[in-house]
Amino acid sequence: MAEDVIDPTYLPFTAEQLRAHFLVDRDSHIAYFQRSAQAYRDFIRNRLNRQGIPIKHARGPCQIEKDERFWTATAMKRLVQNPAALQFVLSDTFGQEPPLPAFRTWAQCVEGRLALVLEAALPSPDSYVRWLRQNVRSSHLIPYVLHAAQRESVRTLEGATHVDALVRERRQRLFGHRRVEGSFRYLVRRVVRCI
Repeated sequence: MAEDVIDPTYLPFTAEQLRAHFLVDRDSHIAYFQRSAQAYRDFIRNRLNRQGIPIKHARGPCQIEKDERFWTATAMKRLVQNPAALQFVLSDTFGQEPPLPAFRTWAQCVEGRLALVLEAALPSPDSYVRWLRQNVRSSHLIPYVLHAAQRESVRTLEGATHVDALVRERRQRLFGHRRVEGSFRYLVRRVVRCI
């Protein structure tokens, strides 16, 4: 199986083990990982001693060593496979109690069958899109943005948000569940206050 993994250090999973974690463009995401890992293997194979190699020669083929897509996929897949570890990381990062009114403990947040989604695109909340449309003059000063705001399309000003990784409970829809939507709105308000 070690031969089948994309990279034994940076992405120790097979293409098939990763495929289910992408909602769209699965093949292109997997191909990106495979190309990068192959370039790295080729570079290492031809340079057993890497001491003194200029950065300009190593940067491209060694991208895997610093590529957040690899690090995120590996770390998040490992955490989702081990909910106790995920609970520890959440608690250590955000405190003993979740800042989400729908959950009293981190154990409640990670119970059930967790699903990992990588490279997801989430629509902006409707309430934010409406607010932005109503407040465009006070929140933007760029002329082409103000001109675009005159279009009738609701999504003219704010498209999808790219998310590197998302963890959800498999049985529930991502949005459309009152408990999750309320927690999401609460979390967005907290993040917006920090910005």
